[in-house]
Amino acid sequence: MKMVKEVTFSEVNNLNDYLVEVREPIIFKGLAENWPMVKAANISDNSFLDYLKQHHEPMIVGTGSVANEHQGRLFYNQECSGFNFSRKSVAFDEFLDMLSSVDDTEQGQAHYMGSTNVDKLIPAIRADNDIEALVDENPLVSIWLSNKTVVAAHQDLPNNVAVCVAGVRRFTLFPPEQIENLYIGPIDLTPAGQAISLVDHRKPDFALHPKYKKALKTALVAELQPGDALLLPSLWWHCVESLAPINGLVNFWWQQATAGAGAPMDALMHGIMNLGSLSTVQKKAMKSLFDYYVFSDEPNRFKHIPEKALGVLKTDDELSIRKLRALLLNKLNQ
Repeated sequence: MKMVKEVTFSEVNNLNDYLVEVREPIIFKGLAENWPMVKAANISDNSFLDYLKQHHEPMIVGTGSVANEHQGRLFYNQECSGFNFSRKSVAFDEFLDMLSSVDDTEQGQAHYMGSTNVDKLIPAIRADNDIEALVDENPLVSIWLSNKTVVAAHQDLPNNVAVCVAGVRRFTLFPPEQIENLYIGPIDLTPAGQAISLVDHRKPDFALHPKYKKALKTALVAELQPGDALLLPSLWWHCVESLAPINGLVNFWWQQATAGAGAPMDALMHGIMNLGSLSTVQKKAMKSLFDYYVFSDEPNRFKHIPEKALGVLKTDDELSIRKLRALLLNKLNQ
């Protein structure tokens, strides 16, 4: 597998040049090396955890634990009817104590805290641990903490700058079109909201998942040390391994969309419901309609229609989106 392209952050003249239109993954080496959070992690794991303890708000957080027999892999049970890990809401302090109590030599339970809003959990540190180039994008900033865990390949809609603030992270990345080779599981029963690959990428079963070999030919690998950041484009599949006894990842999510627009995955599920049972001929015809009305980037394709008559075709402002949302709700309730 190829390695993701690396750029030393000290050599980057303008980070914004990389963020305008994100097309491919890039590693920014040392982007956050001067963050206080990273400096604490470089001293020791305990120093990193103490830094979080000193600055956090009293808050209950969502956590999960998986037995050591699963080697940190957060996945389904054998029947794919549930999961191989248990969830629990605990005080943040309690979770940090839980994380630090695992003896790495004993390969004990893997614990994690899923993506949690930094501005709610540890707002006091945001100003000193931030990416200035993203301020105008008003990103959602979240933190994920764990010991040794493995998250199966999945997608996220927003663009993301993922900053390793403690431990070591390895990303295995696949372009969006590799969906047909990744053996994606259910889209309505998922570990954390996004559909995941059913392939164990650490030891793939090619008899069970033969097309995964094709996906591997396109795979890219990124390994992050504390202070490194990965620019992750929208909807790229990514498997994430946390490789150290204590690991921390801060994500900066941003999405360029009209205010008020809904989630694209909701449109996908609506399409599954309404289009999945059509004949092959009808599906082909509907694909032409979707290509024209939804996926075309040709700005003048509706120029023949008077602007006042555009109706639901005008989706570039919040008021139009609200009108379309009301129309859809009315149709769904009929």
